Amino acid sequence: MDIKTKVKTNRTVNLILFLGVIVVVNLISSNLFTRVDLTENKIYTLTDATKNVLKNLKDRVIVRAYFSEGLPAQYAEYRRIIKDKLDEYKVYAGDKLQYEFVDPSDSLGKERARADGIPQVRINVFENDQYTARNVYLGLVVVYEDKKEVLPVVTDISWLEYELTRAILRVSSPETYVGYVTSNGTPDMQKDVPAFVQMLRSQYNVMPVNLDRPVPKRVSTLILLQPTEDLTDSQMYNLDRFVRRGGKLALFVDKIHADFDNGTARKLNLDNLDRLLANYNIKINNDIVLDRYHVQITVPQIIGSVIRFVREDYPFIPIVMNFDRTNPVVKDLENINLIVASSIDTSMLPNSGLKYSILARSSQYAYRMKDHYTISPNYQIPPEMYNESNIPLAVSLFGKFKGMFADSSDTSTESPETKIVVVGDGDFVKDKFLGRDAARNPNMIFALNLVDWLT
Repeated sequence: MDIKTKVKTNRTVNLILFLGVIVVVNLISSNLFTRVDLTENKIYTLTDATKNVLKNLKDRVIVRAYFSEGLPAQYAEYRRIIKDKLDEYKVYAGDKLQYEFVDPSDSLGKERARADGIPQVRINVFENDQYTARNVYLGLVVVYEDKKEVLPVVTDISWLEYELTRAILRVSSPETYVGYVTSNGTPDMQKDVPAFVQMLRSQYNVMPVNLDRPVPKRVSTLILLQPTEDLTDSQMYNLDRFVRRGGKLALFVDKIHADFDNGTARKLNLDNLDRLLANYNIKINNDIVLDRYHVQITVPQIIGSVIRFVREDYPFIPIVMNFDRTNPVVKDLENINLIVASSIDTSMLPNSGLKYSILARSSQYAYRMKDHYTISPNYQIPPEMYNESNIPLAVSLFGKFKGMFADSSDTSTESPETKIVVVGDGDFVKDKFLGRDAARNPNMIFALNLVDWLT
C-alpha cells in the first residue's frame, strides 16, 4: 500500500501548525515521561553504584542532617527514612562514613546550619483545625576533607539515594574533566543544553573543546553532540588521536536534521564522521525511525475563522521502552523519548573483537523513512507499514579501537581498552525537550548514565 500523506495547501495553516508543534514538544516530557521511584526501581543503578562508592572511599565522609524537632507527620517520616538510609550506607562504608542529626532549634544549631549553607524553609502545618506557617530546617550537608556539598532542602525522599550518592561522589572523587565539542555547529552549551551541562558540572569539570586543536590531555571523556558540520581531516585526526590515547567518546548524532520551525528535515553531510565511525565498526544510518509507540502532540487546526486544538499522533518521537535489561546503564529505565532519531547499523560488530551492548531499540512495530524526509504531523503511514522490529537506536562499545592515523609523533595504531557510546539522536538532551523538571527527566538520566559509564 502506498504511503498516504495528507496535504494542506494553506501555507499559513502549516506555519501555525508547526509553531504549535514547537510549543507542544516543549511540554512533551511533562505529559509523557513516567516518574520513577528510585528507592523501589533503583533507576541510575543506584544500589550497586552506591555500594561501590562507599566501599571505595579513601577517607572519612561526614553527613550532617538538619531537621527541626516536632515536624508534621510527613516530614517526621522523612527524618526516619534518612536515618535508615544512612545506617544502610554505614554497612558498606564502615568507619569511612559518619553522620549526625543536628538540632537547629537553639542558637548554636542555627549557627551551624547557617555555616553549612542550610536555609530555613517555610511549611504549612495543620494544627488546631487551621493551617499555620512554620520555619523549619530540612537539609543535609556532605563533608569530605575540605570539600562540601549541600542538599539545602530534602522534600522528595524518592530521590534521596541518587542525590546523596551524587553528593558523596562529588566531594570524594578526584577531579575529572569532561569535554564538550563546541566546533562543527554543535548546540550552544548555555542556550540549548544548559540543564545537561549543569548536571554534568555537578559531578565533573566540564570544558569546551574545539576539534581544530588537539583534545586537551586532561579530558577523559568527550561529548560530540549533534554536529551539523562535517569533520575536517585535521579534526578527524584529533578525534581519532583522542581515542587512540584511551579517551572515551560519547556521540549523540543526528544524521537527519529536523527543522521544527517549518516541519522539514534534511540529510546532513557528515561523510568524514561516517568514515571515522566505520573505522570503529559502527554506522549511523541516513534514516528516521518512526514507531507505533509514540507521543501525541497538540496542534492547531483552522476551520473558517476558528482555531481549535486537537491531539494527533506523532511517530517521529518514539516512546523507547526496549532496553538491554542486563546493562546497568539502562536496566531500570522505564522509557525515554528520542527525537527524529536515526537507526544504528551494528552488522560489523560481531566480528570486530569489541564488546558491545545495544542499549536501546525500537519496538516490534517500527518503520524507517529512508528518503523524502519530513517531520510533518500530517504525515501518516498505515499500520501494516510498521513492519520492522528491534531497530538499534543506542549502542555502547568497549575494547581496543583501531586507529585511522599514525605519524612519527604518535605511532600507536590501536587504543588501549576504552569506551564509545553512539546514540542516533542529539535532540534528546536539549532543554526544549526536557520540560520543567529537566534534572529528573528520564532522557537526562539516560544521558548522565552514559557519561558516568564512560567516565
